[in-house]
Amino acid sequence: MPARGQPYLKRLALVCSGVAMLWLAQRAAAQAQPHPERPLAEVVQVHPGATCLAADRLISRVARWRERESVDARIQVSVEGDAKVPTRVSFVVKEASGAHAERSLEDAPTDCDQLHAAVALSIALAIDATLLEADAKGAQAAPPPPPPIKESPPAPPLRPLPAEQPAPKPEVVERAVLPVRHARHAATNGEPLHLDVGLFGGANTGLLSAAALGLGTRISLSPAPWLSLAVVGLGTGVGEQTIASAPGLFDAQLIVGGLDACFLGQAIDGLELQGCVGARGGQMRTIGHSFPVASRVAPAAWWAFNGSGQARLWLTRWVAIGLSLELLVPTAEQVILVRGLNGARDRSLVLPRVGLSAGLGPVFRLF
Repeated sequence: MPARGQPYLKRLALVCSGVAMLWLAQRAAAQAQPHPERPLAEVVQVHPGATCLAADRLISRVARWRERESVDARIQVSVEGDAKVPTRVSFVVKEASGAHAERSLEDAPTDCDQLHAAVALSIALAIDATLLEADAKGAQAAPPPPPPIKESPPAPPLRPLPAEQPAPKPEVVERAVLPVRHARHAATNGEPLHLDVGLFGGANTGLLSAAALGLGTRISLSPAPWLSLAVVGLGTGVGEQTIASAPGLFDAQLIVGGLDACFLGQAIDGLELQGCVGARGGQMRTIGHSFPVASRVAPAAWWAFNGSGQARLWLTRWVAIGLSLELLVPTAEQVILVRGLNGARDRSLVLPRVGLSAGLGPVFRLF
Protein backbone atom coordinates (compact mmCIF):
# COMPACT_ATOMS: atom_id res chain seq x y z
CA MET A 1 0.00 0.00 0.00
CA PRO A 2 1.39 3.52 -0.82
CA ALA A 3 2.79 5.44 2.10
CA ARG A 4 0.37 8.25 1.34
CA GLY A 5 -2.65 6.15 2.36
CA GLN A 6 -1.28 5.26 5.80
CA PRO A 7 -2.38 8.54 7.55
CA TYR A 8 -5.93 7.98 6.26
CA LEU A 9 -6.01 4.43 7.68
CA LYS A 10 -4.63 5.62 11.02
CA ARG A 11 -7.22 8.38 11.20
CA LEU A 12 -10.03 5.98 10.26
CA ALA A 13 -8.92 3.49 12.93
CA LEU A 14 -8.71 6.31 15.49
CA VAL A 15 -12.23 7.56 14.80
CA CYS A 16 -13.66 4.00 14.79
CA SER A 17 -12.08 3.23 18.17
CA GLY A 18 -13.42 6.50 19.60
CA VAL A 19 -16.95 5.74 18.38
CA ALA A 20 -16.74 2.21 19.81
CA MET A 21 -15.65 3.53 23.23
CA LEU A 22 -18.44 6.12 23.11
CA TRP A 23 -21.03 3.40 22.36
CA LEU A 24 -19.79 1.17 25.21
CA ALA A 25 -19.78 4.08 27.63
CA GLN A 26 -23.34 5.06 26.68
CA ARG A 27 -24.52 1.46 27.07
CA ALA A 28 -22.98 1.22 30.54
CA ALA A 29 -24.53 4.56 31.50
CA ALA A 30 -27.96 3.37 30.28
CA GLN A 31 -27.77 0.30 32.54
CA ALA A 32 -26.89 2.38 35.62
CA GLN A 33 -29.49 4.05 37.88
CA PRO A 34 -31.02 6.98 35.93
CA HIS A 35 -30.42 10.59 37.02
CA PRO A 36 -32.33 13.77 36.17
CA GLU A 37 -31.20 15.32 32.88
CA ARG A 38 -30.94 18.80 31.35
CA PRO A 39 -30.74 19.93 27.71
CA LEU A 40 -27.20 20.16 26.33
CA ALA A 41 -27.81 23.84 25.52
CA GLU A 42 -28.00 24.54 29.30
CA VAL A 43 -24.91 22.49 30.08
CA VAL A 44 -22.35 23.48 27.41
CA GLN A 45 -20.82 26.97 27.56
CA VAL A 46 -18.69 28.08 24.58
CA HIS A 47 -16.18 30.95 24.51
CA PRO A 48 -14.82 30.81 20.92
CA GLY A 49 -11.93 33.28 21.24
CA ALA A 50 -10.02 33.38 17.92
CA THR A 51 -11.56 30.10 16.72
CA CYS A 52 -14.67 29.68 14.53
CA LEU A 53 -16.55 27.67 17.19
CA ALA A 54 -20.30 28.35 17.38
CA ALA A 55 -22.28 27.19 20.41
CA ASP A 56 -25.37 25.92 18.60
CA ARG A 57 -23.31 24.09 15.97
CA LEU A 58 -21.03 22.47 18.59
CA ILE A 59 -23.99 21.42 20.79
CA SER A 60 -25.70 19.86 17.75
CA ARG A 61 -22.56 17.81 16.98
CA VAL A 62 -22.25 16.65 20.63
CA ALA A 63 -25.91 15.55 20.57
CA ARG A 64 -25.28 13.65 17.33
CA TRP A 65 -22.29 11.78 18.80
CA ARG A 66 -24.21 10.94 22.04
CA GLU A 67 -27.46 10.19 20.12
CA ARG A 68 -29.45 12.35 22.54
CA GLU A 69 -30.02 16.06 23.14
CA SER A 70 -29.91 15.93 26.94
CA VAL A 71 -27.31 14.97 29.52
CA ASP A 72 -27.06 14.11 33.21
CA ALA A 73 -27.96 17.22 35.25
CA ARG A 74 -24.78 16.79 37.31
CA ILE A 75 -22.58 17.66 34.29
CA GLN A 76 -21.26 21.10 33.34
CA VAL A 77 -19.04 21.72 30.25
CA SER A 78 -16.92 24.82 29.59
CA VAL A 79 -15.22 25.23 26.17
CA GLU A 80 -12.49 27.86 25.68
CA GLY A 81 -11.03 28.87 22.33
CA ASP A 82 -7.57 30.43 22.41
CA ALA A 83 -7.65 34.23 22.20
CA LYS A 84 -4.93 34.34 19.51
CA VAL A 85 -4.44 30.89 17.96
CA PRO A 86 -7.49 29.66 15.92
CA THR A 87 -6.38 26.00 16.09
CA ARG A 88 -6.07 25.74 19.90
CA VAL A 89 -9.12 24.67 21.96
CA SER A 90 -9.49 23.38 25.51
CA PHE A 91 -12.47 22.34 27.60
CA VAL A 92 -13.36 21.09 31.10
CA VAL A 93 -16.13 18.62 31.98
CA LYS A 94 -17.18 18.81 35.67
CA GLU A 95 -19.51 16.60 37.69
CA ALA A 96 -21.24 17.68 40.90
CA SER A 97 -19.40 15.13 43.10
CA GLY A 98 -15.99 16.42 41.98
CA ALA A 99 -15.16 14.10 39.08
CA HIS A 100 -13.90 16.06 36.09
CA ALA A 101 -11.99 15.75 32.82
CA GLU A 102 -9.80 18.33 31.08
CA ARG A 103 -8.81 18.16 27.41
CA SER A 104 -6.67 20.40 25.19
CA LEU A 105 -6.46 20.31 21.38
CA GLU A 106 -3.22 22.07 20.49
CA ASP A 107 -3.32 21.59 16.70
CA ALA A 108 -7.01 21.39 15.78
CA PRO A 109 -8.23 21.43 12.15
CA THR A 110 -8.45 24.79 10.37
CA ASP A 111 -11.72 23.88 8.63
CA CYS A 112 -14.71 24.94 10.75
CA ASP A 113 -16.76 21.81 10.04
CA GLN A 114 -13.88 19.47 10.93
CA LEU A 115 -13.07 21.57 14.03
CA HIS A 116 -16.66 21.25 15.36
CA ALA A 117 -16.69 17.49 14.66
CA ALA A 118 -13.37 16.88 16.44
CA VAL A 119 -14.18 19.00 19.52
CA ALA A 120 -17.71 17.52 19.79
CA LEU A 121 -16.46 13.93 19.69
CA SER A 122 -13.83 14.66 22.35
CA ILE A 123 -16.49 16.34 24.58
CA ALA A 124 -18.88 13.39 24.17
CA LEU A 125 -16.17 10.92 25.21
CA ALA A 126 -15.15 13.09 28.17
CA ILE A 127 -18.77 13.39 29.41
CA ASP A 128 -19.29 9.62 29.44
CA ALA A 129 -15.89 9.00 31.06
CA THR A 130 -16.66 11.56 33.78
CA LEU A 131 -20.09 10.03 34.52
CA LEU A 132 -18.57 6.55 34.76
CA GLU A 133 -15.92 7.83 37.18
CA ALA A 134 -18.56 9.58 39.31
CA ASP A 135 -20.78 6.46 39.41
CA ALA A 136 -17.80 4.29 40.38
CA LYS A 137 -16.94 6.65 43.27
CA GLY A 138 -20.56 6.71 44.40
CA ALA A 139 -20.78 2.93 44.38
CA GLN A 140 -17.67 2.68 46.60
CA ALA A 141 -18.78 5.42 49.03
CA ALA A 142 -22.37 4.27 49.59
CA PRO A 143 -22.64 1.06 51.67
CA PRO A 144 -25.25 -1.45 50.56
CA PRO A 145 -28.57 -1.35 52.46
CA PRO A 146 -28.90 -3.90 55.27
CA PRO A 147 -30.87 -7.00 54.39
CA PRO A 148 -34.39 -7.29 55.83
CA ILE A 149 -34.69 -9.16 59.15
CA LYS A 150 -36.41 -12.47 58.75
CA GLU A 151 -37.11 -15.26 61.14
CA SER A 152 -34.35 -17.81 61.01
CA PRO A 153 -35.47 -21.14 59.56
CA PRO A 154 -34.41 -24.31 61.27
CA ALA A 155 -30.70 -24.87 60.94
CA PRO A 156 -29.88 -27.36 58.15
CA PRO A 157 -27.61 -30.27 58.87
CA LEU A 158 -23.93 -29.43 58.86
CA ARG A 159 -22.14 -29.75 55.54
CA PRO A 160 -18.52 -29.31 54.51
CA LEU A 161 -17.65 -25.69 53.72
CA PRO A 162 -16.92 -24.97 50.04
CA ALA A 163 -13.47 -23.90 49.04
CA GLU A 164 -12.88 -20.18 49.53
CA GLN A 165 -13.18 -18.23 46.27
CA PRO A 166 -10.85 -15.29 45.63
CA ALA A 167 -12.54 -11.92 45.80
CA PRO A 168 -13.16 -10.37 42.35
CA LYS A 169 -10.90 -7.52 41.39
CA PRO A 170 -12.58 -4.12 41.26
CA GLU A 171 -13.25 -2.89 37.73
CA VAL A 172 -10.94 -0.08 36.70
CA VAL A 173 -12.52 2.64 34.58
CA GLU A 174 -10.01 4.34 32.35
CA ARG A 175 -10.46 7.71 30.75
CA ALA A 176 -10.44 7.71 26.97
CA VAL A 177 -8.52 10.53 25.30
CA LEU A 178 -8.95 11.00 21.56
CA PRO A 179 -5.94 12.82 20.04
CA VAL A 180 -6.81 15.13 17.19
CA ARG A 181 -4.33 15.57 14.37
CA HIS A 182 -4.20 18.32 11.81
CA ALA A 183 -6.28 17.30 8.78
CA ARG A 184 -5.29 17.82 5.16
CA HIS A 185 -5.92 21.33 3.93
CA ALA A 186 -9.67 21.82 3.74
CA ALA A 187 -11.18 22.79 0.45
CA THR A 188 -12.68 26.11 1.65
CA ASN A 189 -9.82 27.02 4.04
CA GLY A 190 -12.43 28.76 6.18
CA GLU A 191 -12.70 31.62 3.65
CA PRO A 192 -16.16 32.93 2.67
CA LEU A 193 -15.05 33.88 -0.90
CA HIS A 194 -12.44 32.31 -3.15
CA LEU A 195 -11.49 32.10 -6.84
CA ASP A 196 -10.13 28.94 -8.49
CA VAL A 197 -8.66 28.41 -11.97
CA GLY A 198 -8.41 24.88 -13.44
CA LEU A 199 -6.77 23.57 -16.62
CA PHE A 200 -7.98 20.18 -17.84
CA GLY A 201 -6.89 17.72 -20.49
CA GLY A 202 -9.06 14.75 -21.34
CA ALA A 203 -11.23 12.93 -23.85
CA ASN A 204 -14.82 12.96 -25.04
CA THR A 205 -17.22 10.79 -26.97
CA GLY A 206 -20.55 11.50 -28.65
CA LEU A 207 -19.76 15.15 -29.37
CA LEU A 208 -18.21 14.59 -32.82
CA SER A 209 -18.12 11.77 -35.36
CA ALA A 210 -15.57 9.84 -33.24
CA ALA A 211 -13.98 9.88 -29.79
CA ALA A 212 -11.55 12.79 -29.47
CA LEU A 213 -9.04 14.45 -27.17
CA GLY A 214 -9.77 17.91 -25.81
CA LEU A 215 -8.56 20.80 -23.68
CA GLY A 216 -10.68 22.72 -21.20
CA THR A 217 -10.52 25.49 -18.64
CA ARG A 218 -12.71 26.24 -15.63
CA ILE A 219 -12.78 29.49 -13.63
CA SER A 220 -15.00 29.25 -10.54
CA LEU A 221 -16.00 31.84 -7.95
CA SER A 222 -17.52 30.67 -4.63
CA PRO A 223 -19.61 33.42 -3.00
CA ALA A 224 -20.84 31.01 -0.30
CA PRO A 225 -19.43 27.80 1.27
CA TRP A 226 -22.12 25.72 -0.49
CA LEU A 227 -22.28 27.49 -3.89
CA SER A 228 -19.84 27.95 -6.79
CA LEU A 229 -20.36 29.76 -10.12
CA ALA A 230 -18.09 28.68 -13.00
CA VAL A 231 -17.16 29.93 -16.48
CA VAL A 232 -16.17 26.92 -18.62
CA GLY A 233 -14.44 26.48 -21.99
CA LEU A 234 -13.81 23.38 -24.14
CA GLY A 235 -12.03 22.76 -27.45
CA THR A 236 -11.90 19.42 -29.26
CA GLY A 237 -11.57 18.04 -32.78
CA VAL A 238 -11.10 14.98 -35.04
CA GLY A 239 -9.52 14.59 -38.47
CA GLU A 240 -9.74 12.44 -41.63
CA GLN A 241 -13.29 11.23 -41.04
CA THR A 242 -15.46 9.56 -43.68
CA ILE A 243 -19.18 9.37 -44.40
CA ALA A 244 -20.48 6.07 -45.85
CA SER A 245 -18.94 5.69 -49.34
CA ALA A 246 -18.39 9.41 -49.99
CA PRO A 247 -15.15 9.94 -52.00
CA GLY A 248 -13.43 12.27 -49.56
CA LEU A 249 -12.43 13.04 -45.97
CA PHE A 250 -13.41 15.75 -43.52
CA ASP A 251 -12.19 17.28 -40.24
CA ALA A 252 -14.55 18.40 -37.45
CA GLN A 253 -13.90 20.91 -34.68
CA LEU A 254 -16.00 21.99 -31.69
CA ILE A 255 -15.27 25.10 -29.59
CA VAL A 256 -17.76 25.97 -26.84
CA GLY A 257 -18.08 27.97 -23.64
CA GLY A 258 -20.67 28.05 -20.89
CA LEU A 259 -21.80 28.80 -17.36
CA ASP A 260 -22.31 26.38 -14.46
CA ALA A 261 -23.94 26.60 -11.05
CA CYS A 262 -22.34 24.10 -8.67
CA PHE A 263 -23.43 22.94 -5.24
CA LEU A 264 -20.62 21.89 -2.92
CA GLY A 265 -20.76 18.84 -0.73
CA GLN A 266 -18.96 18.44 2.59
CA ALA A 267 -15.17 18.42 2.34
CA ILE A 268 -13.71 15.17 3.70
CA ASP A 269 -10.01 15.34 4.54
CA GLY A 270 -9.24 17.77 1.72
CA LEU A 271 -11.51 16.07 -0.87
CA GLU A 272 -14.18 18.45 -2.23
CA LEU A 273 -17.13 17.15 -4.29
CA GLN A 274 -19.48 19.29 -6.42
CA GLY A 275 -22.60 18.69 -8.49
CA CYS A 276 -23.16 21.18 -11.34
CA VAL A 277 -25.81 22.11 -13.92
CA GLY A 278 -25.46 24.62 -16.74
CA ALA A 279 -25.56 25.39 -20.44
CA ARG A 280 -23.03 25.42 -23.29
CA GLY A 281 -22.90 27.36 -26.54
CA GLY A 282 -20.38 27.60 -29.37
CA GLN A 283 -19.60 26.56 -32.92
CA MET A 284 -19.00 23.29 -34.75
CA ARG A 285 -16.96 23.49 -38.00
CA THR A 286 -16.41 20.86 -40.70
CA ILE A 287 -13.67 21.09 -43.34
CA GLY A 288 -13.70 18.78 -46.39
CA HIS A 289 -10.57 17.26 -48.05
CA SER A 290 -9.96 15.23 -51.22
CA PHE A 291 -13.45 15.63 -52.64
CA PRO A 292 -13.90 15.81 -56.46
CA VAL A 293 -14.79 19.50 -56.23
CA ALA A 294 -13.60 22.24 -53.94
CA SER A 295 -14.91 21.97 -50.36
CA ARG A 296 -15.69 24.79 -47.99
CA VAL A 297 -15.58 25.34 -44.25
CA ALA A 298 -19.10 24.86 -42.91
CA PRO A 299 -19.67 26.43 -39.44
CA ALA A 300 -22.85 25.76 -37.44
CA ALA A 301 -24.12 26.99 -34.08
CA TRP A 302 -24.03 24.40 -31.30
CA TRP A 303 -26.06 24.61 -28.06
CA ALA A 304 -26.43 22.10 -25.23
CA PHE A 305 -27.50 21.62 -21.63
CA ASN A 306 -25.13 19.84 -19.27
CA GLY A 307 -24.77 18.23 -15.88
CA SER A 308 -21.43 17.40 -14.33
CA GLY A 309 -19.62 16.09 -11.27
CA GLN A 310 -16.47 17.85 -10.07
CA ALA A 311 -13.88 16.59 -7.57
CA ARG A 312 -10.93 18.45 -6.05
CA LEU A 313 -8.18 16.86 -3.94
CA TRP A 314 -6.32 19.70 -2.22
CA LEU A 315 -2.60 18.97 -1.88
CA THR A 316 -1.76 22.34 -0.32
CA ARG A 317 -3.69 25.46 0.59
CA TRP A 318 -3.40 26.74 -2.99
CA VAL A 319 -3.02 23.70 -5.29
CA ALA A 320 -5.36 20.77 -6.01
CA ILE A 321 -5.85 17.95 -8.51
CA GLY A 322 -9.17 18.33 -10.32
CA LEU A 323 -11.38 15.72 -12.00
CA SER A 324 -14.37 16.60 -14.21
CA LEU A 325 -17.05 14.24 -15.59
CA GLU A 326 -19.62 16.00 -17.79
CA LEU A 327 -22.78 14.89 -19.62
CA LEU A 328 -23.87 17.12 -22.55
CA VAL A 329 -27.22 17.02 -24.36
CA PRO A 330 -27.39 19.15 -27.57
CA THR A 331 -30.62 21.10 -28.04
CA ALA A 332 -30.85 20.12 -31.73
CA GLU A 333 -29.87 17.14 -33.85
CA GLN A 334 -26.38 17.51 -35.37
CA VAL A 335 -25.95 16.24 -38.97
CA ILE A 336 -22.83 16.28 -41.17
CA LEU A 337 -23.92 16.24 -44.85
CA VAL A 338 -22.05 15.52 -48.11
CA ARG A 339 -24.11 16.83 -51.02
CA GLY A 340 -24.14 14.75 -54.21
CA LEU A 341 -23.24 16.37 -57.54
CA ASN A 342 -24.61 15.67 -61.01
CA GLY A 343 -27.54 13.68 -59.71
CA ALA A 344 -25.61 11.71 -57.09
CA ARG A 345 -27.45 11.18 -53.81
CA ASP A 346 -26.60 13.08 -50.63
CA ARG A 347 -24.82 11.26 -47.82
CA SER A 348 -25.20 12.23 -44.16
CA LEU A 349 -23.87 11.32 -40.73
CA VAL A 350 -26.12 11.93 -37.69
CA LEU A 351 -24.18 12.62 -34.49
CA PRO A 352 -25.28 11.14 -31.12
CA ARG A 353 -27.82 13.06 -29.02
CA VAL A 354 -25.78 12.67 -25.81
CA GLY A 355 -22.06 13.29 -25.29
CA LEU A 356 -19.70 12.54 -22.42
CA SER A 357 -16.53 14.47 -21.58
CA ALA A 358 -13.89 13.68 -18.92
CA GLY A 359 -10.92 15.81 -17.86
CA LEU A 360 -8.09 15.81 -15.33
CA GLY A 361 -5.69 18.58 -14.42
CA PRO A 362 -4.36 21.07 -11.85
CA VAL A 363 -6.51 23.63 -10.02
CA PHE A 364 -4.99 26.80 -8.57
CA ARG A 365 -6.57 28.97 -5.86
CA LEU A 366 -5.91 32.68 -6.47
CA PHE A 367 -7.55 33.86 -3.22
